[in-house]
Amino acid sequence: MTSGKARLLREVEILARTYTNLAINTLVRICEMDDAPEAARVQAAKTLLDRGWGKAPQVVEVSTPVGDLADDDLSRRIADRLAGIVRAAGSSASGSGIAGDAGGAASPGSEVKSPRVVH
Repeated sequence: MTSGKARLLREVEILARTYTNLAINTLVRICEMDDAPEAARVQAAKTLLDRGWGKAPQVVEVSTPVGDLADDDLSRRIADRLAGIVRAAGSSASGSGIAGDAGGAASPGSEVKSPRVVH
């Protein structure tokens, strides 16, 4: 990124932050509006909670056959899987964000299942 572009992005960030109080007050007003659509009230409340307390961690079970994969192959498969998760999370507001398994069927005892926390 060029220094000019970085400076411009920083200026936009600073400008946007000057509206923090207005944005929070707007979200609070939406939460308090009895006649506002329920979806709008829920989204406003969720946004306030996420900003105030941080987003709740998501537990995702990752199941990947590892068998006799070389380190480079395993690293590539992990990178591919993570890229798929990121793509799915970015393109789906209501989806789970879990990409399909790119690997073949696992042989008995070669499958790794462990919970992962994704923020």
